[in-house]
Amino acid sequence: MPYRLLKPDLGTRLDTVDSTNRYLRLAGTPPGSWVSAQNQTQGKGRGHNNWLSLGDQKLFFSGKVQFPESHASLTLFSLFMGSAIVRTTLEIFPELDGELNIKWPNDIYRSGKKVAGILIEAEYNKGIMELILGIGINYFGREIPESLQAKASFLLNRLMSAEEEESFLMALIENINRTLLISLEQNSVWKELEWIDSISFFKGKVLEWEDESGIERASYLGYDEEGLLILRTADGRKIELLDSPKNLRIL
Repeated sequence: MPYRLLKPDLGTRLDTVDSTNRYLRLAGTPPGSWVSAQNQTQGKGRGHNNWLSLGDQKLFFSGKVQFPESHASLTLFSLFMGSAIVRTTLEIFPELDGELNIKWPNDIYRSGKKVAGILIEAEYNKGIMELILGIGINYFGREIPESLQAKASFLLNRLMSAEEEESFLMALIENINRTLLISLEQNSVWKELEWIDSISFFKGKVLEWEDESGIERASYLGYDEEGLLILRTADGRKIELLDSPKNLRIL
């Protein structure tokens, strides 16, 4: 079977790297491998954006996994990576319960501000899909640039100990594997999506964006089994979004 999950003993730990995703892509590492770094100099975000790392303590992580090409929903995988980050955080720091949200399709927010992001890259070959799952988390910092103070923050209010960092990393790998396995079973997918819905950043909100036909405005409903965002307009029309419009905003 062409399934390969992350293996805790196939990791590389670096102090600084240009990009953890690029490192795994170019190093010729097998599926199951992962890399972590404390600093990243050329991190990528969605589209042509760069990942802006903040603070004194950070995690940059990428893992390489493998699935059959038919088992492919990158939007669902991205949501599930968000679930893995939140579940890991609450295992190690349960006092943060109620403060964390998943912002579809690929961000984690704490108290209304971004603290983590996800970037998934895929390659396809002879029916096999190889994914690089990239995660960046701003753990803790003492300062935030003035231009980002309204929208960015840190996961914690203090530095992690070395033991906490290690526990977090190992729990993250375990939770990533858990959510990937859940994605193989439809009933489990819906159960996980229900939990993600309960901590959705969009829950109870009205969203607005522009497309070719003009301005669209719709209320959040939830997600489908592929991870698409489901919205409903005031006149009852249902809208499914595969990816976030660049100008998506909350009213």
